[in-house]
Amino acid sequence: MFAISPIDLEQALSIIQYEPKIYFLSEFNYNDSVMMLEQRLKMTIQTENKNNIKIYDLFNETAIKTIYNNSFGIPKLILECSSKALSLLKSIVIGKASKSEQQKIANNDNKRVTSQIAIQACRQIKCQQAKKEYENLSDVRKEIIDKIIFKARSATDIAAEIRKDRTTVSRYLNELKDLDLITFNTQGRETVYKATLPTQILFEMEHMPAIERDRRRGEAEKGEEKRHV
Repeated sequence: MFAISPIDLEQALSIIQYEPKIYFLSEFNYNDSVMMLEQRLKMTIQTENKNNIKIYDLFNETAIKTIYNNSFGIPKLILECSSKALSLLKSIVIGKASKSEQQKIANNDNKRVTSQIAIQACRQIKCQQAKKEYENLSDVRKEIIDKIIFKARSATDIAAEIRKDRTTVSRYLNELKDLDLITFNTQGRETVYKATLPTQILFEMEHMPAIERDRRRGEAEKGEEKRHV
């Protein structure tokens, strides 16, 4: 058994000498997400009454819904945004945060993560930006993202692969960077770029093999029909 990105499925199938059984991981629904967070919370807290602790002791319900909606139902993103939200809350409670951040929980006697803190956490993990901006990207910008999904690369390397001049690619990379969809680092004399994790996940979801994408769309449509009955 092995796990691969949906992007690499076609290539993997061309190499394997037998027909494997394929399972696609689905997004979590909201209740699954709450259960996962509570289980992770109990694994982390080392107290005798940890089994009595609920996730709503640390998060407002609206905060969890905010994190869920901005994480696309992906467990890794849900955990990362939740962890960042708790870190932000801790910095506010112990007074290390800025005055504007402290004001966000000034009226919150229970010292729980609020929806405002959750939004800030989603921004720092780059989920909110990906949710807002990715869908509207042009094909050529997505083509560039494809080249930096799993590996950091320079504008020169990307330009050579997609057969566009370096100046044009650099302009697109700067636009993607300004949208918080990619990160960059300096390696020697060159700047290399890589897609953020939320951008990577949205790209993979968009390029899910057609048979699985159609199945999920059908399930979603059935769910909508049930809600309207």
